[in-house]
Formats: sequence, structure tokens, C-alpha cells
Amino acid sequence: MKLFFLSFFMMATALYAQDKDLFQIDVTGRIQGWDQGSTATAPAEQNLKGVLRVDGWVNVTPDGCLRVASRLATGDKFNNEWVNTGIGDSEASMNLALRQLYISSSCLKNITVDVGAAPVRRHGTLGLSESGYVDGINIVIDEEGAGRNWIISVGAVGGEPNLFKRDYDEINHASVQVKQEITKEHAAFVAVAKYKETMFTRGGISWALSKYSKWLKETGAEVLFADEHMLGGIVYAKFAVKNWTNTFSIAKITPDVNSDEKAGFLMKQFYGYGTNVYFEANRKVNDRMNLDFRVRLGDAGTRVQAGFTLKFGVRKRR
Repeated sequence: MKLFFLSFFMMATALYAQDKDLFQIDVTGRIQGWDQGSTATAPAEQNLKGVLRVDGWVNVTPDGCLRVASRLATGDKFNNEWVNTGIGDSEASMNLALRQLYISSSCLKNITVDVGAAPVRRHGTLGLSESGYVDGINIVIDEEGAGRNWIISVGAVGGEPNLFKRDYDEINHASVQVKQEITKEHAAFVAVAKYKETMFTRGGISWALSKYSKWLKETGAEVLFADEHMLGGIVYAKFAVKNWTNTFSIAKITPDVNSDEKAGFLMKQFYGYGTNVYFEANRKVNDRMNLDFRVRLGDAGTRVQAGFTLKFGVRKRR
């Protein structure tokens, strides 16, 4: 992977000269009790799972417009960072791998460019999971005056989270996404992506409601197509009750997908096939801890999770 070796070389150069530069390391740890009801394809599951994620970056230039960034995370799938602790009815497992290593440049006004094993950048919910990666290039253009944001990505995606085990000989993914502010309360986006020979099209709209209600924050909807095949859709509402931030969603994802379609819309693992109802709640305890709760009911089976997230970081200024 030529892009990987380029990123590695730049990181080594940055570390050599970083005594005058700013760097930051952010650590996120998650622990959740997991209760999964039995389905036609999977038995019941009760266990304790965890996530460890380390995001770091170091500046190459004194002004910080060019940096090298990386992500080390648990999980053995593109869209999954969870591992089993061994407490419950599943055996302990630990998968820890470098998922991302890339150069990020914001030296041009309103344009950010990522090159290497880069993060997934997206508008909406039903596209590639933000736990994954694009081995290639991202270009983000923010037209602030027009209320428009573009995301252009070209590279390779696949199922292997470990950067050192990935070796792609050809580009298999390209996408263009644009989000447009319609009014101060309304925004819409359209995303077109090609994975191998399959064309994916997504579109959605969101409506900010905080102007009209103290507790209801936002509502929206999104649909996803593979060629002419509708893969799914989701409607959601975000609201706040006291110190809890909540999301209620209803999603329908078709189980009738081929292998390319399934690989081309890898989204977060909590979404299952069929029609399902979701409820997620999070409460910020302090600057380092959040309480987390979520439940799924529907065709994919009942799943309940509850736990907490811890975050801390190290930041050094020049």
C-alpha cells in the first residue's frame, strides 16, 4: 500500500521534529452489559462487552494545517469495535489493530484533504460506518457562505480492520456527498457512491426543532438505494429530557441483499435487517464520563445495552 508507506514516512518525519509542535492523544473506553434475544439466525446472548479507541495526531507544520493522524481500536470488523470480556456466555476475545494512519491538510481555505488509511467522512446515517476507513483520499469542501458542504472520497474499503493486513491492488470505492442548508432549521443531503459495479444512492433531510420546543431538538429521514434496489430507510427524532440526550428511530433494512450490496453499505452494527425500533439515551456525567443506554425491538431481535463511556486526553502545546 503506497499510501500507507507515505503516511508512515510523514509520521516519522513529524515525530522527529515534534519538539516544537502540538500533538494530542484521545482515549475512549466503553463498557456495556449486552442482552441479545434469540433469533432465527442467532442464539440468545448475555455478556459484557467493551471498546477501546485511541485517536492521536501530531502537527507537521507550526501553524497546524498539516498533521499526521491515526486510530488504534478494538474490534474485528469494519463496522464493529466491540470485544468480549469473557463475562457472560461468550468467550473472551481481544482484537486490537491500527485502523487509520493518514496525512490531513487544511492549509487551503475551506478545504480539508486526508490521504492514507483515512477516516470515513459522511452525511447521514446509512452509509459506511464511521468505525471504518477509506484507503485512499478524502476531500472536504466547506462553502460556508452558501451553507454547503461537499465530501469526495476515492479509495478502497473492505472487511479487514487491521491496516497491516490490508493490501488492495485496485480502487473499489468512490463517492460524492453534498449537504445543503435550506433554511436555518432545514438541511438536505444527497450521496452517490460506487462500490465495485454497484451504484449506491442516499438522500435525507433534517429539521432542527429547538426553535419551537425546549426538549425536541431534531427530526429527519433518510433512504438508501443500490442501483434500483431500495436497501432501506430510517426516520428519527432527537430530544432532550433533563440531562439525557435521546434518539428514537424506526428503520427498515431489507435482508434481500447480495454480497456487493452488503459490503457497500457497512453501517454501525446495531442496525439489523427487517423493521426495527431503536431508542438510545446518553447522559453526560462530567467531562470524562457518559452513561449510555440503547434498546432495539423488531425483526432483528431484541437487544438491550447499558453501560458507560470514559474519555480522557493528553494535549501538549508548543
